[in-house]
Amino acid sequence: MDPTAKAAAMVISQHLNEMQNDLDLRLKSTPPSCLLHEELEGLWERIQQLRNQLDQIES
Repeated sequence: MDPTAKAAAMVISQHLNEMQNDLDLRLKSTPPSCLLHEELEGLWERIQQLRNQLDQIES
């Protein structure tokens, strides 16, 4: 992977980490029975999938 692409992947990875951390905090403060909790979990899982795809691209 060229240096520019590698730097871009690192920035994207950092943003995904920040998003997941924010969602973790929101999930902890939202009751599991709440519909919002389910939507937040879905977003968290989609971000994890993006991170996995990014890892595959980097390797």
